[in-house]
Amino acid sequence: MARSFVLKTDPSEQARRYRIDYAAALNPQQQAVVTAPGGPVLVVAGAGTGKTRTLVYRVAWLIETGFAPESIVLLTFTRRAAREMLGRASGLLDGRCDRVRGGTFHAVCVGILRRFAVRLGFPQRFTILDASDAADVIDVIRGGMDLPKKERFPRKKTIQAILSAAVNQGAPIADVLETRYPQFAAFERELVEIAGRYEQAKRGQGMMDYDDLLVRTLELFRAHDDVRRIVAGENRHVLVDEYQDTNRLQAALVKAFASEHGNVMAVGDDAQGIYRFRGADFRNIFAYPEEFPGTRVLKLEHNYRSSQRILDLANHVIGQARHRFDKALFTERTGGDLPAIVQAPDERFESRFVCQMVLDLREQGIPLRDMAVLFRAAHNSYDLETELNRRGIPFVKYGGLKLAEAAHVKDVVSHLRVLDNPRDAVAWNRVLQMIEGIGPRTASQVVDWILEASGESLVLPERPFSPRYAEALAALFEMLRRAGVPGTPLSVQVDAVLAYYEPVLRRLYYEDWEKRKQDLEQLAGLVGSYADRAGLLEALALDPIELAAVDVEPLDDDEAPLVLSTIHSAKGLEFRAVFLIHAMEGVLPSAYAVSDDDALDEELRLLYVAVTRAADHLFVSWPMVQYQRFEGPYLTEPSRFLGSVPQGLLEPWSLVEETPKAPWTGPLLPAPDEPENRE
Repeated sequence: MARSFVLKTDPSEQARRYRIDYAAALNPQQQAVVTAPGGPVLVVAGAGTGKTRTLVYRVAWLIETGFAPESIVLLTFTRRAAREMLGRASGLLDGRCDRVRGGTFHAVCVGILRRFAVRLGFPQRFTILDASDAADVIDVIRGGMDLPKKERFPRKKTIQAILSAAVNQGAPIADVLETRYPQFAAFERELVEIAGRYEQAKRGQGMMDYDDLLVRTLELFRAHDDVRRIVAGENRHVLVDEYQDTNRLQAALVKAFASEHGNVMAVGDDAQGIYRFRGADFRNIFAYPEEFPGTRVLKLEHNYRSSQRILDLANHVIGQARHRFDKALFTERTGGDLPAIVQAPDERFESRFVCQMVLDLREQGIPLRDMAVLFRAAHNSYDLETELNRRGIPFVKYGGLKLAEAAHVKDVVSHLRVLDNPRDAVAWNRVLQMIEGIGPRTASQVVDWILEASGESLVLPERPFSPRYAEALAALFEMLRRAGVPGTPLSVQVDAVLAYYEPVLRRLYYEDWEKRKQDLEQLAGLVGSYADRAGLLEALALDPIELAAVDVEPLDDDEAPLVLSTIHSAKGLEFRAVFLIHAMEGVLPSAYAVSDDDALDEELRLLYVAVTRAADHLFVSWPMVQYQRFEGPYLTEPSRFLGSVPQGLLEPWSLVEETPKAPWTGPLLPAPDEPENRE
């Protein structure tokens, strides 16, 4: 009888099988995630627990264990996040990680639709409309309708938001109006008609908006199961970042992408689901185990950012949530200062306190860039901005227009869109109205002539154009003809458009055209990163790149400024010192949230996100007295979320009046290296 012999593997020998020593690089919780076997996995990753690091190592592990990089899909909410993760994975392993298919939901859907959109009756080179473009299409439709002469019919951007909300929520327009826009409920019939005409316009002109990229991909899968099988069959492993921020459509896409092999890992933090206003549905993360039977729930709780005293407060805050996964953040960083709760007599006192504390911490060696002031809404910081300016403390406020959203950049991009899709009526309208003598009505008529004459090419129609603009129109078409010659390098196309556009820029934006020109030079500098015009247009539409120069004054100082930010904009960032201002009833939580349990829970999560941005120092303040324009002063109450905090988790501070210091004019201190963002 044959005897079997079990060969035991030496752990050191097993470790040598891989280039990366995972046990040495990761804590036990992270290693359990990275080396998890196939099937559905949900990773509940607390703030600062190395979520990004863990995903990076997961990519490397899958490749080292034999999965083809092309069979791995990494879904993120920004292209930058995907590029960063895959770049770090390549640094750990090798260039194979570059072949992983990573990107946003919208970008991945664009790739699918470019392959199969013809199955839905769309051209392969359909135009992608951003939110502003979509609003322009809606405005044209709105202008052509015989609308009732009532006051306060919603404007184009509001209509676009209403239609988008209906799509993302899978709800009738009537429901969206009832819950979010009751002031426009009387216009339900007109809005439904606009929605129908909008869909017809997009189909007729070969256009898709952001929502369509998701909706049409799901429609494609449902109508053509062979396409679903092809796409899902290519996805041996699906990894999803920030799952708590997915909306209904994105959650359905994850399920479809993983429908053939069933290997799907979603990473998220229920405690940081704060984007309901963008359509995100925090319930998706709680429903994940039901949507994917057999799900293993793993947790990341070892925090690498904050002191334990800050984490104790954070754990208590999120412990008040009605819906949550049980987890407790911990760290090896014991000691440190207790978070401070600061009751200021009024808003001016609160602003003065923040400024003085910022200067004190800076003298202790914490650079301005490692400090942040957070708030619920942008207007909460107006008084503080005045005080910072008075004291000469440089700051930057998160928000404002993205590069691709600036008017002058959209002007240039419209010319490129016309080159890419000669039937793009929205782009034509914008391009034509830059010509002197052409207004909205004339532009609409000329667009009809162009579309009738051009087909899929650029041809100047033979029409009796007015002498006021005939020469300029001919110059436009001559530039487009030269730039659109097949094989013309993208850089040459962009240079041709910019040369044509500069006189227009000077005329339309005469007050600050030089600043705006800096943005256009920045746009020209981006061209080298893209293989063709379609790639550039997709990038600008799907992932706007950075703040426009016209919106941010350059700083004369060499030191990076203090950060002012809404809590929403600060998610994912970390600072050595954080000031949370206006932490009072009516602000945090917002007065609009107190009658809605789900909204109130989200306000609580906002506080959690703010608290967990701090590494070493945390100050939570509110003014006892607020002033309203007509009602005058009134007494405030601290946030209800702070009322139940046990003694010992927060240290009360009292503010004592003293002679204010002179405005800061001292020398700039050298700043230490920025800490690694481990979240």
